[in-house]
Amino acid sequence: RIDEEIVEIGKGVDELGELARAANDEVRSQNKMLDSLGTKIDNVHDSVSNINETLKTTIEKARQSDKICVDIFCVILLVGMIIVLVKLNDQNKQKGN
Repeated sequence: RIDEEIVEIGKGVDELGELARAANDEVRSQNKMLDSLGTKIDNVHDSVSNINETLKTTIEKARQSDKICVDIFCVILLVGMIIVLVKLNDQNKQKGN
């Protein structure tokens, strides 16, 4: 009887060993995938950083050269909005009378 129990325990240990080896193989496989993913993420991060720097430089150059045009457009737009508001105010006063 003790021999049978020892044999059963041995079978259980063998099964646990197989499960442990399978888990180890899976962990190694996932580690490889994670390493690959980490490398890809680093590459994308570097690429995005370069794009951001290029975009920043481009915007700074565009802002310097077009600053006056944008400022003039904003002033004209503001004056136009003031004129519209004054006319609307005059119309409301006329309706009130």
